Amino acid sequence: MNEVNDIVDRAKSGLLSKREVSKIARELAAGIAKDPYTAIHVLGLMNSIEHEQLVARYLRSSDDPMIARIALQVLSANWGLAERYRSAIEEFARGVAWDSDADVRLAALSAAGELARASGDAPLVALLLSVLDDEGNPRLVRQAAYFALARASGKDWRELPPASRRLDLAYDLDGSVLRWARASSVAAMK
Repeated sequence: MNEVNDIVDRAKSGLLSKREVSKIARELAAGIAKDPYTAIHVLGLMNSIEHEQLVARYLRSSDDPMIARIALQVLSANWGLAERYRSAIEEFARGVAWDSDADVRLAALSAAGELARASGDAPLVALLLSVLDDEGNPRLVRQAAYFALARASGKDWRELPPASRRLDLAYDLDGSVLRWARASSVAAMK
């Protein structure tokens, strides 16, 4: 495990050589990476955007949703390609059957909020609002949708309660965020 931690730490510091990054990408492409999650994470940290198509292949890792989650995070958050992967973000934000613990869904909700913040994408706002309003969704999913809406509305992370805090979804939500989201959703329907 120390070797994995060392690689990730060196990637965070930008200290991996191009040769090491190429080796990681080759192993991932050949299906022989010891830890595909870490390999994708390292490619993201090293800003190895030239491996976009390789990472994108892992969005459909239904046998290991955490790998799909890191692929989505790398493509959208690390590399700023959320607009290019909007349809996948939308699909995952709605939920997919193989994501039983909502690992990918939570990442997609966050990505949807950031994309809506950057682009003013009213249909994404409507989607986030529908996830928040659906009481059949787990509380954690609904809370993630609220945080995404707050970000989309322009709120800074420092203005939001800590993600670790369990929000009372009936009382703890900022009314201005909800009013903004409902108005944006109505605009999306026109």
